[in-house]
Amino acid sequence: MIIKTTEDTLFKFKDIAPFFNAVLEEDVGIFIYDKNMLLAYVPSSKVNLGLKDGSPVAEGSMPDKCLKTGNKIVTMISKERSRCGVPYLSCATPVFSEEGNIVIGCIITNQSLDTYQKIVEVAKNLDNSSQELSSAMEEMSAQAQELSGTISSINDLGKAVNEDIARTDKIVSFIKAIAQQTNLLGLNAAIEAARVGELGRGFGVVAEEIRKMATDSGKSVKEITEALGGIQKEILRLTERINEIDNAVQEQAGVIEEITAASTDLTSMANDLTGFANNMYKLTK
Repeated sequence: MIIKTTEDTLFKFKDIAPFFNAVLEEDVGIFIYDKNMLLAYVPSSKVNLGLKDGSPVAEGSMPDKCLKTGNKIVTMISKERSRCGVPYLSCATPVFSEEGNIVIGCIITNQSLDTYQKIVEVAKNLDNSSQELSSAMEEMSAQAQELSGTISSINDLGKAVNEDIARTDKIVSFIKAIAQQTNLLGLNAAIEAARVGELGRGFGVVAEEIRKMATDSGKSVKEITEALGGIQKEILRLTERINEIDNAVQEQAGVIEEITAASTDLTSMANDLTGFANNMYKLTK
């Protein structure tokens, strides 16, 4: 927007300048210049450059550039460059004659950027925290995937062991059947030895040893069967526990996804907060 007025009206601005802050409800410093000097200066509570009414326009200064070019000038003064140690935004707007072809003065406003910088700092910290959280979630997700793979491998191993036990059961059953047949054979041999009397005494000793071997084999088969049954029970318990862990890992993966999504939202909020601060103070990069 181009401001057009007369030199007399511009001169009267100095009388109403002290009321600008009350009307705007903003803590803004105001300078009113004609082509040669500072007509009025009302400092803000935080930024006071110590200029006096009637001070000449300094060569190369912000008002000098605005008066000579007729362009609006916006400058952000850092804390290090600021005379009063407070960062602020300075905006110089040219004032033209009623015809609109001659610059007759300019109005400059200064606004502290303390709040802006605090907002930007909060947004920066929020973004950094979000990135750290996202990084931690990625690491946790990788660990969860690795743990899930390990659980899957253990489950496969448990299945393989159960299959081996099943095959062993068949072998044990076969040995058990042989032991039973051997015991029956020994019994028949003992009966036959008793039938022939003295002639079958030696055969009877052999028959007794066969029956003893069959009995021992039966005991061993029973012990092996019990041991395999115990192993199967432990594997079943281990499998159940692993499944519980796997379910917990899956739930954790879901939580990680939710936290990662929340972290992304935080980053977006940080960007929105910075954009809001820029718009509030009318800053452009």
